[in-house]
Amino acid sequence: MNSSKKFKIICLPFAGASKYAYAQFSQHAPDYIEFQGLDIPGRGTRFTEKPLTHIDDMVEDLFKQLKPLINEDYALYGHSMGTILAQRLCERLSAENMRLPKRLFLSGRGGPNTETTDRKWHLLPSAEFRIRLSELGGSPKEVLENEDLMNLLEPILRSDFEAVENYVYPEVNKLNLPVSVFYGTKDRCSKQESEDWQSITTAPISLHEFEGDHFFIFTSVENFVQTMINDLESAHSVA
Repeated sequence: MNSSKKFKIICLPFAGASKYAYAQFSQHAPDYIEFQGLDIPGRGTRFTEKPLTHIDDMVEDLFKQLKPLINEDYALYGHSMGTILAQRLCERLSAENMRLPKRLFLSGRGGPNTETTDRKWHLLPSAEFRIRLSELGGSPKEVLENEDLMNLLEPILRSDFEAVENYVYPEVNKLNLPVSVFYGTKDRCSKQESEDWQSITTAPISLHEFEGDHFFIFTSVENFVQTMINDLESAHSVA
């Protein structure tokens, strides 16, 4: 990989996240790697906009943001809800004959054949909804117990959970795309479910296990970022 210029890893939102959620990734990356997050309505730089409640609407919004960013090689990363967005974006890019990412990074969610659920957390009463958030990890106790802050965050989280919980995967159009998949040993998403991401690509996936819960990407951030970079370098060496 040419370290004389920046290589972008474009990061998509997980439930409730803004682009600032990934700020610490850059602290553990070499200078030539740039992590760039994107916001969808209701968070970050777009906090005043009405949150979206459908995956297709999120994909359309992100597709418009991506188009001016992919004139050069890049990678795409999605965690949890972001894995759905990343996969659908790649299909959309392929359909439009646009530049695909050099590598797709996915974490915290199983592949299309494993993630069928009748879970409806977005309909839970507030107290129970916050308990479920606590069980997932990633939300500090200080945040969950801050009534003013949660009054701002809860509608955004509910809209994201609604989008994911009502989403039905369409038929997958396989791509010839290198994919790295990461899962936590204590997450709800198992190794077997993570392996199902092989169903979206004709290229062999790389599977990586990390100690931790749903948000192992932050508790093991240094190793996580280094593994991403190693996979990028490996892909470049055989490209």
